[in-house]
Amino acid sequence: VLLPEGLEVISIEPNQFVVVLDRVVQEIRPVEPSLVGEPAAGAQVLRSEVVPQQVLISGPESLVGDLQSLVTSPVSLDGHALDFEQRAQVVSPDAKIQIVQPVVVTVRVALEIPPVGGNR
Repeated sequence: VLLPEGLEVISIEPNQFVVVLDRVVQEIRPVEPSLVGEPAAGAQVLRSEVVPQQVLISGPESLVGDLQSLVTSPVSLDGHALDFEQRAQVVSPDAKIQIVQPVVVTVRVALEIPPVGGNR
């Protein structure tokens, strides 16, 4: 135990502990948009996409291996009736998993206003 000068260790408790070692890996995972709110004028979401669709992440192999995909920070549909795009941050699901690149993606949302009367 390294200590500043003038201090000494009397005891350490617990005197035993478990150390778990895990490899750090980098892998590519898909990103899904996190859409929140309601579009304006009765519009409905036709489709949404993230550009780029995948990001490089880094972290403990045990966590990264179980991770199927990531999500963006919330993208609000409120007030939108026409197609739009917005930049959003990729959110790490765990503080031990780092988003290497890109950290920010573009979310594109295609909206449709249904015909009057609901007939298509």
